Amino acid sequence: MGHGLGTISRSSGIVRFVQGGVVKTFRCATQTKGIFIAREFSQSEWDSLIQRFPNGTTVNGVVAACPVYGAWITLDDLPDVPALLEIIHFAIRETDPDHRIEHPDDYPEIGSRISARILGWCAQPKDVRLTQLSHLDWIHSEHIRNRDS
Repeated sequence: MGHGLGTISRSSGIVRFVQGGVVKTFRCATQTKGIFIAREFSQSEWDSLIQRFPNGTTVNGVVAACPVYGAWITLDDLPDVPALLEIIHFAIRETDPDHRIEHPDDYPEIGSRISARILGWCAQPKDVRLTQLSHLDWIHSEHIRNRDS
């Protein structure tokens, strides 16, 4: 059965997904609305990740799953954090704004590498949202400028 970052066996709680072209298998720590998290984070660990990877940070990763609402990405630097690139943040929205995104034709292929930026973190340890749109650059630049001044 396909969910979030991989597939799970209901009886065993085993999750399998592709990371860097290699099939990874692990026992699922928790499930949040179909999103499988490889490990649970304390709030202080989560807050530390938010500080280390602020909104606007460029990240790279591998497409792990493509449900109709977007693509789940296994990030190179944050492999235990579920990362969602929603369809409204696909690069094609910028290059062809009138194009109606079709599933699965306009979605990145599972196993392919992508580059995106962190759009935002959930306040509670859950997931991070990504974007490939550049029109948000001024927002992130302004945030970083204000934060560092």
